[in-house]
Amino acid sequence: MTINWSKEILMITGASSGLGQALAVQAAKLGATSILVARDQERLDNVRKEVEAAGGRAFAFAYDLHDVDSIPAFYETVKKETGLVPTMLVNNAGYNASGFVPNTPVDVFRRNFDVNLFAPIALIQCVMPDMLENRWGVVVDVIGAANYHSFPGNAAYCSSKVAIQAMHESLQTELAGLPVKTVMFNPGSMSTRYNDNRQVDGRLGRYTYKSSGGRNPADSARALIRGIEKGQAVVDCSSGMDRIGRHLAYFVPGLVDRLLVDRNKSLLDNRPFA
Repeated sequence: MTINWSKEILMITGASSGLGQALAVQAAKLGATSILVARDQERLDNVRKEVEAAGGRAFAFAYDLHDVDSIPAFYETVKKETGLVPTMLVNNAGYNASGFVPNTPVDVFRRNFDVNLFAPIALIQCVMPDMLENRWGVVVDVIGAANYHSFPGNAAYCSSKVAIQAMHESLQTELAGLPVKTVMFNPGSMSTRYNDNRQVDGRLGRYTYKSSGGRNPADSARALIRGIEKGQAVVDCSSGMDRIGRHLAYFVPGLVDRLLVDRNKSLLDNRPFA
């Protein structure tokens, strides 16, 4: 697929750090324009400057995706203030509201789903009429290892990620034969602020997640760009261990459960209800 990136306008959520930031910068090197969306205006402004230094153009909009109902009005504001219509939507924003199922309030689940699932759906519904009218568009939804097996203490996040994959698969078939493409993207483990943004609020007792390593987000961003150019419906940057775990979860789920219990003993030792 031949793409003239200088004509592409990427609307990227979660653009103030990590994968969203890296994608905006990598796309800028190809001449693309980015509409950056996140909650922190100061961080967004810094990313905007980085994008411009890389040769692209960017607009920064602070918005809290928990406010799902106002997303259509927000989208119209973006179009009015930029004079642009997104050609690519990257639903990258997401966070983990960690906690055990028995002691995590339903509202915590609901708010996690607002950002990880319902906001992407609302944005898709906003951009789709414009993409179909212009006869070109790409919708990228970000998944992860949680789509292959859920992990203890992460039920809200994992279930929201499984849900967005199911939504994406439906969307992909619904758009068959139309000029809007979909990409399901697994960026793999990355060195980001993921654990810093994790919301725990005492639901895991005294347990504290340690920052984990991973690949440079720029590598994942470049892989996504290559995948879009190749017309791939799925771009998977997961590790070999993730892929082995995926097959084990399918063929011997009981074994995976035992492994997860063993690997998360210190977490499970902090169950307040045990």
